[in-house]
Amino acid sequence: MTIAPEPRTAPIGLPDTGPRAPTESVGTVILAGLANLAIAAAKLVAGLLSGSAAMLPRPRTRSPTR
Repeated sequence: MTIAPEPRTAPIGLPDTGPRAPTESVGTVILAGLANLAIAAAKLVAGLLSGSAAMLPRPRTRSPTR
């Protein structure tokens, strides 16, 4: 005797995309954000100490409006 798996159902209006990956916890998202900030700070310090423009953040430019 075989047991059939339970059918997957997607929420109303969303397609069923197959098995779902586990969701990230809030702590994981905060940790990733802090890691990104640490990398940005390290790149800023390296750019200021070396004088390398490649390590400094790029200025944001506005796209022309039509």
